[in-house]
Amino acid sequence: MQRLGQGNYQTEEFKKWAISYDKNSFSHEGRQRSNRILTWIENQVVSFKDLSVLDIGAASGIFSIPFAEKGANVTAIEPSSELSMMLEKNTMNYSVQVNVIQKPFEEISTDKHNQSYDLVFASMCPAMKDWEMVEKALSFAKKFCYISMMAGPKENHLMDELLPIIDLEPREIGSSDMAYLLQLLYVNGYSYQTLIQKQMKTVK
Repeated sequence: MQRLGQGNYQTEEFKKWAISYDKNSFSHEGRQRSNRILTWIENQVVSFKDLSVLDIGAASGIFSIPFAEKGANVTAIEPSSELSMMLEKNTMNYSVQVNVIQKPFEEISTDKHNQSYDLVFASMCPAMKDWEMVEKALSFAKKFCYISMMAGPKENHLMDELLPIIDLEPREIGSSDMAYLLQLLYVNGYSYQTLIQKQMKTVK
């Protein structure tokens, strides 16, 4: 995400991406995706009603809004001013309450921040860039912590068709952020459950 200019939320490229992301997030397809993930989490936590949730890297609220709709008390951390404004606008559009903290997760102090949460949630979040940040997220969780990362390479069917025509071999990506995370959780004594999904998007 940082290589694509999406990790730096102060660039013009990020602002353009944020508008597109917000639109796609609250499309029918985007809402279906978030609902699939929330349903899986709900099976672990039993109910979201009155559950305290910390959404790290909340963006424009693709998960914060559904958490609040299901009765959770949501605190959303989002460093980007553009996405924070979109999030606050979306809370009004969907008639829910979300406590928005516009600050990078890296700058939030665990010493001064006494609050802990039933569920800490970080979906495809650039802040989860190393084990130190993962442990920081875990330290805020009273019961559950959900972290999602890439579990394999992206596929582009159009590129797969074109590359052989111009005599280029597709670049093999032999690593997975999620695989590293699972190994680190294991060696540090954490118990976990995993969900692997393949997300499809059609662009014409």
